[in-house]
Amino acid sequence: GYFTDRNIIGLYIEALLNTWKKSVLDMCCRLIESLEPTRQELLSHQSTLFALLSSDKTSVVNFVMKLIKEIAGEKDFDFQAFADNFALCFATQKIAKSQLIGLDILAKHYKKQPPVNIEYREQLAVLFTVPDVKLQEKVASLLTTYFGGEGLAEVVAPYQDYLKGKAQDLLASLSLPES
Repeated sequence: GYFTDRNIIGLYIEALLNTWKKSVLDMCCRLIESLEPTRQELLSHQSTLFALLSSDKTSVVNFVMKLIKEIAGEKDFDFQAFADNFALCFATQKIAKSQLIGLDILAKHYKKQPPVNIEYREQLAVLFTVPDVKLQEKVASLLTTYFGGEGLAEVVAPYQDYLKGKAQDLLASLSLPES
């Protein structure tokens, strides 16, 4: 820890927005990690961290999600900005673990403050295309707990063929209205 200027952390976090080769971006991630950013430092760069959730480099998404998890419980955490940006990685393949972390952050927040934006369930349903049983179960549980009620069956209907295991059971009770 010879660096006295902690601003370098912000510069490295912003550097992850570049379209550099994976190896270079991974090196930036390692440098950030070695500097052991404080929660306060991470909070001051949270909008950049959120923007990185839409990166096409899965290693970057996985890395920033770990950092976001560290600050998600802080009172200055911008939940709405997180939720909006988190939706941008719903269709990203091979990051089920990070998507699960994100869903946990949503669940903890919704437990304290139920969602007001019901449309968000349409974005959440996209996660049913990820063939991870645990992830699907978590999505199904969030949808039935916080986004239930009218119209949920229609939201889930297009993903019926993707559903596995417990997710299927949780959503089985939803019936489409007779047309």
